[in-house]
Amino acid sequence: MKGVLVDWKLTDDREHRRWTGTGNAHIRDNIARLSESGLQVILRCPMIPGINDDDGHLRGIAELTRACPGMLGAELMPYHRLGTAKARQLGWEGADIAEFDVPSAEQMAAWRERIVALGGRLVQQED
Repeated sequence: MKGVLVDWKLTDDREHRRWTGTGNAHIRDNIARLSESGLQVILRCPMIPGINDDDGHLRGIAELTRACPGMLGAELMPYHRLGTAKARQLGWEGADIAEFDVPSAEQMAAWRERIVALGGRLVQQED
């Protein structure tokens, strides 16, 4: 069976628009369509302390994994700074953005536990 990886950055549409420049309704629709098509879907969730680590987003992740039959589960990915450094090296406009905190292994474990407690599914992963 074939599968796809789909990024899910923020559950709150307004915050998604604030941080990415676009809403997330079309992403949610695509996730549902992919899931219904028979493809196995893994929801990839980059976690950034202070940006998307609130309970509403964790609930949203859990809800998506429950609502989509083709969803294998979510993969929580800790934020890292590699992209910021690369952007600066390339001289990309906007590369002077603030760097966010990198979550600790304990924070990542707590977020995973919360999603499971909310009835969500996670794919097995290692930090």
